[in-house]
Amino acid sequence: MQELWLPVHGYEACLVSNVGRVYSHEYRRLLGLVLLDDRYVATTINRKIRKVHHLDAEAFICPRPKGLFCLHKDDDKFNNTPENLYWGTLSQNQRDCIKNGHRPNQAGQANYNAKLTPDKVLAIRGAVGTYKELGSQFNCHPMTISLIKRRKLWAELA
Repeated sequence: MQELWLPVHGYEACLVSNVGRVYSHEYRRLLGLVLLDDRYVATTINRKIRKVHHLDAEAFICPRPKGLFCLHKDDDKFNNTPENLYWGTLSQNQRDCIKNGHRPNQAGQANYNAKLTPDKVLAIRGAVGTYKELGSQFNCHPMTISLIKRRKLWAELA
């Protein structure tokens, strides 16, 4: 892969490469990289710690859209190439972690707070009554009953 350099968004005196290196025109050298929170590669620019994957995404993809996070497609925090980065939501990040095997799926009965079992959920879907009555019957909130009946909760059950 050929190394390409673009200006760091908001710090044009620095360049970031598509392989995650950062160069400072001011110091005329590559900036040192550190491990932040034992997870992310980072550097200091203008006395501010910046994560390298953010710098790469802002330079090679687009400036950070409001409310979105810089995510790694393969969940490898050291793979900061633009091809591996994208802007996404927190829920997209959590789904990626589950899909890539870095976080257990805690949907349904696997959730440690689950009060319901698959059998009870199927019974709720077939039960007749108000959400309040069914909530009392199955010891859960009426909104939970509504979400189960609309297949927004326990969607993995047929």
